[in-house]
Amino acid sequence: MSALSGIFGLYTLDIDFSVVNPPRRIPYAELFAVVTCVLATAVLRPRFWEWERVGTVRTRFVAAAMVPVACAAAVVPVFTTAMRLPPNMPWTWLVSNVLTMGAFTLIFAALLGPPIGAATSLVSYFGIAIADNLEFRETPWLPLVPYPGPEGNWALAVIAVVVAMGVHAWTLGTTSWAHRLGRND
Repeated sequence: MSALSGIFGLYTLDIDFSVVNPPRRIPYAELFAVVTCVLATAVLRPRFWEWERVGTVRTRFVAAAMVPVACAAAVVPVFTTAMRLPPNMPWTWLVSNVLTMGAFTLIFAALLGPPIGAATSLVSYFGIAIADNLEFRETPWLPLVPYPGPEGNWALAVIAVVVAMGVHAWTLGTTSWAHRLGRND
């Protein structure tokens, strides 16, 4: 994804469902980072529920520590694109968006299972972009900052990562329902 972000990161995908409002631009760097979140969730999501159902403190710590690792892996495509941007172009808002979506993806994956969590995350991501396009700049309640956002929603990003760490520590990476769903019982 980093290679794709390096090649296509300077381009945007336009979401244009509104007749009156200008299109909502999604930088490909952000889109590739969200896809990396989904892939990192599938690969790095802890499966400690399968390994140790006792849930010792050490296991819970490792499950919680996987959240920042997965979120850091998702931010790499943004940094790949940031190296090619002009010096005066703001890009840190992309990092806050990616951290927020990465945390949401990890929360959904722990509670619903990786396939349903990934699908929920991607649908939410595009739903937020469509809602922002339909209600142009009148949506302070949306969790993601639109392009070109000079400042990110850092408070929400940090809170989402901390909540994701708590969910993973509590569930050891997956709930029993999501575990049974993944095993097709």
